[in-house]
Amino acid sequence: MKKFFHLGIFVLCVFMTSVFIMTSCSNHSHKWSDWEITKDPTCTEKGARERKCDCGETEKETISLMEHIQCEWVTITQSTKYESGELYLICHACKTILDTKVIPSGSTGLSYLENDTGYTVTGIGTCTDTDIVIPEKYNDKSVTAISEKAFMGNGDILSIEIPNTVISIGSYAFANCSNLTKVTLPCNLTEIQENLFYQCVNLKDITIPDTVTFIGGSAFRECRSLKEMIIPGGVTEINADTFWNCTDLTKVTILDGVKYIRAEVFAYCTGLKSVTIPDSVTYIGWGAFAFCYNLTDIKLPKGVTTIIDQTFWDCYSIETFVIPEGVTNVEYKAFLNCKSLKSVTIPKTVKSFGESPFEDCTNLMNVTYNGTKEEWNSIEGKDLVVLPQGCIVKCTNGNIQY
Repeated sequence: MKKFFHLGIFVLCVFMTSVFIMTSCSNHSHKWSDWEITKDPTCTEKGARERKCDCGETEKETISLMEHIQCEWVTITQSTKYESGELYLICHACKTILDTKVIPSGSTGLSYLENDTGYTVTGIGTCTDTDIVIPEKYNDKSVTAISEKAFMGNGDILSIEIPNTVISIGSYAFANCSNLTKVTLPCNLTEIQENLFYQCVNLKDITIPDTVTFIGGSAFRECRSLKEMIIPGGVTEINADTFWNCTDLTKVTILDGVKYIRAEVFAYCTGLKSVTIPDSVTYIGWGAFAFCYNLTDIKLPKGVTTIIDQTFWDCYSIETFVIPEGVTNVEYKAFLNCKSLKSVTIPKTVKSFGESPFEDCTNLMNVTYNGTKEEWNSIEGKDLVVLPQGCIVKCTNGNIQY
């Protein structure tokens, strides 16, 4: 019995001691030691620290990752003219790659000027390339423009590749680049400024992007090596002298949407044989096809109402010509010296002739007029029409012989 009594007393003492300790701890104000770092943090691993109380309790905390230090951009692959390179931002402490950048491909040494949207190429600078590749970026900003006269008169350049970041090219930018043979224009270009390729006599390979809506005067003047050209339908107006003296140009296709062909656009294109003109065209200017000695395949669109002065002057190779219904005026020497012209069809919509529209068309012997003899004789300026002796005007009710 005594054993059970002594055991009960012992348990009670233990219990009271525990209660005392718990009560005293709950009322205890910890006196902490200074924090001691048990694990230093790095760029990749968190650290740890702890502190202790006299009561024996220990408090632990995690130390956040350190910021990366000793970071710098390192060139991994160097860019070339045709292939981009790569930069890595590396923390030298932990060797972690923090970021990457592309080094744009392109010619180096070109001169630039900052603009509102990026950079403008202003000239050749110290670049010695003959095949120029304009980079997409310079100083981490897009290259968006090429300035007026940027490469004018440079006889060393053979080709130029322009990135799609470029949306503006100034007039004369490539004028008189006498050895330039190939140009790649950006797909976002909307305007080809005046004289842009003036006297690029060896330019053979160029495509006008569908985004272009404006072609300035003399833009391709004296580009004597061009062979074929397609004018996009977004262009409303082909300005004066655009293809003047492009002697090797043989075929031109003008897409639907173009409205105006201004004066002498194709004058002196002595090799031009075929031109496709859509019905959207309503105006063809003075001398537009003058001195196109080899032109044989051309059909005027229905929207044209006047054949302007000397439009087909010295088009030696045209043999037949149909003036479309709707034309009301055939003006001064419109077909001057078309020596091979043998037959012409004239609609009854024609109400006036200018002076000598068929002057020196010495082989013109057959004129078909889609009206009566009386209507022919009533056309204003009919007496100014000079036709070769023996030429017959075939009217719906009989013939008139000259």
